Amino acid sequence: MKILVLKESLLQSILSDVFTFACLLFSVWFNFHYCGGSYFLNGVLLVMFILMIMSRVDRNVNKIYTVEDLLKYAEEQKRSQNEKSDM
Repeated sequence: MKILVLKESLLQSILSDVFTFACLLFSVWFNFHYCGGSYFLNGVLLVMFILMIMSRVDRNVNKIYTVEDLLKYAEEQKRSQNEKSDM
């Protein structure tokens, strides 16, 4: 399975991370002040935080910066599949 990522700019990436982290912190604050500090909810929020960090780790992900690059990549994949099927 291949994953293609339309890469965001540095500013977009930073804003996205700050917003996500702020939402998690707000959820923890809301839990303690209005939900009685549920340990279950804290566990769920911890898992969400860990998943957020793991999603930012580069693995076997092809990063595509523009739509033109995405179309070029798709054409190359189509060509390579056609070559494999012709053999």
